[in-house]
Amino acid sequence: MRIDPQSGAVRACIQRPGEALDCPERGLPAAAPGDRSWRRTAPLSWLEDVPEDLVPDSLAARPDLALTACAIDPALPARAWQVTTVLGNGTAIYVGGRQFLAPAALIPDAVPWIVISRQGDALPAAQVAVDQRNGLALLELIGGTAASALGAPVSLRPTPSGIEGSRAHLLTYPWGDARRYTVTVIKVDELTSRRIETEWPGWSRIGAALFDPCSGWLLGINLADAMIRAGVAAESLRELRVRRSPPAPAVSAPLLHGPAAAYPGAVYYSPVQPDFGGWICNVRTSERYDLTYAVYLAGLDSFEAAMSVDEEEVRARRCGWRGKVFIVEFRSDQEPDAVCIGPSEPDRFRTTVELELDAPPGFEIESAQEFERGSCPGVREGRWESTHFVRVRSRGEVGPGEVRAQLENAAGERFRVSGWGRSDPDPDVAGWRFNVDSGEPVKLVIEQY
Repeated sequence: MRIDPQSGAVRACIQRPGEALDCPERGLPAAAPGDRSWRRTAPLSWLEDVPEDLVPDSLAARPDLALTACAIDPALPARAWQVTTVLGNGTAIYVGGRQFLAPAALIPDAVPWIVISRQGDALPAAQVAVDQRNGLALLELIGGTAASALGAPVSLRPTPSGIEGSRAHLLTYPWGDARRYTVTVIKVDELTSRRIETEWPGWSRIGAALFDPCSGWLLGINLADAMIRAGVAAESLRELRVRRSPPAPAVSAPLLHGPAAAYPGAVYYSPVQPDFGGWICNVRTSERYDLTYAVYLAGLDSFEAAMSVDEEEVRARRCGWRGKVFIVEFRSDQEPDAVCIGPSEPDRFRTTVELELDAPPGFEIESAQEFERGSCPGVREGRWESTHFVRVRSRGEVGPGEVRAQLENAAGERFRVSGWGRSDPDPDVAGWRFNVDSGEPVKLVIEQY
């Protein structure tokens, strides 16, 4: 894709190896060395048939790549949710009554708590029943979320016969945060009494929902090693609801504070370490004291945590593990008053503060943002690891990988910033986190190595 630097128009083209680009606008020049406009991308949904005169001969000669006759429904992403457990991410389908169907392989018995996410929503849930034969688990929200906020449930109608050879849309959340989903167009090869055989659906598709592109009906659910039919899932759902048995919540544990908390309390709290084969955040390991384990649910894929112990802030390690369901290990003699959790980077980039920039030619600030941290018992004001986040873009000869950043206060004193990293797939964009008192004037100084 190319973004016009003047108008901002997005042009999508099909490129033949070693040849010019086939574009909706004839005469659009191909990417040339140094032409930076071709390095920028933007999300694009192709919702219409490609005009025949724009399809290269090499593509038209491949009938297996023919486009489906029905456009992808723009509302399709609202039909499924991301499900996150201690074992990873998958896809869940809302079936009404504050309940979801999800892959049972994602949920260990020792940690049956889950976070259900879609776009800006992250909701706590728990596994209440399992169908091992069909590989499905029934999930149910905990907390006070109203069913009306979840939208319309997906109808589990019997999979129609005679769809062999047709195309279907596979919706899934393969990784990352719940704003990122994929819709894959795949061919249905064969139907059995329980399964739908399709061409290879790609990686990380566990729990993906297979929809008919024209009617929007759910055809089946992909469980990695099998695509079960919607009618089989409906029978399983009826049995699961009869056998529903929610896990017992924790009685007393340090509360979870901060804007990333999906649930205010620990869902598990015991001296018995949950057996799930994942990562546990050690606060203070000790051979002299007993240890206690708590499970918390967060609304972000990445986070930073601070432990409050006797009103003295004790920083936990960054855990080395990314996930919305995480386990914290406490020393029994120094149980914290609260666990505080906040994002290491903002969910959405926007400008909320003014920041002066001193940088090589071509650098510009894309967004400068102050975090909404929330209170944490025992943590002193302004003691979060970072309070601000800034994204910069380079349009000059010097790239983000060739520079370092510092902050300069009103007295001319400089100090380092943390969190260097490319938070954007664009190699010309980089971001830094830093911690300053609210209202203190600072200048971001970017220098070449």
